[in-house]
Amino acid sequence: GAAGTAPAFNPGTSFNGAPGFLSHFSDGGGPNGKFIMLNEESDWTGDYTDAGVTDISLWANGVSGSDTIMWLGFDGPGGWFFTPGQALSIADDWSRYEFDIEASDLIYAAGSGGTATAADTLANVTQFEIFTGPGPVSFASRGDLLRGGTSNNVIWFDNIAALPTPGTAAVLAFGGLLARRRR
Repeated sequence: GAAGTAPAFNPGTSFNGAPGFLSHFSDGGGPNGKFIMLNEESDWTGDYTDAGVTDISLWANGVSGSDTIMWLGFDGPGGWFFTPGQALSIADDWSRYEFDIEASDLIYAAGSGGTATAADTLANVTQFEIFTGPGPVSFASRGDLLRGGTSNNVIWFDNIAALPTPGTAAVLAFGGLLARRRR
């Protein structure tokens, strides 16, 4: 359907006691019938492989609706790929989620085109998506996106972060320590 409403800034208290987080909803019908958050900004596109990104972590709080499943999706030359789903409870409490996004962890979305090779998409991500629903995951050519079924939920998000491989993180931390020691 038509474009839905983008996530809104909520000045309330987040999981860590700090103010501010994103609030997003799906209403079960119309333009916001399916819970989807898209991002095509340069911060979330590009070569995840060369950047050493192997995981995405985030904090989420399901504040209304029903328990659901949450996935992450990535589009690129290989087509659309998505992570295995994780259960998100409507419990009005913040929880941390971590998604493995190495090529071997991702599932190809049938019919989404491209080479059907996850490594190709991870080497040139053109769109990043967080979506929820009761499942199953399907590709929608109209809109060029993934969806997990119709839902009626309000979910809050905070601290969405791309995480490097543990070895990369250790090298970066060690390099930072050396730089500080030289000063």
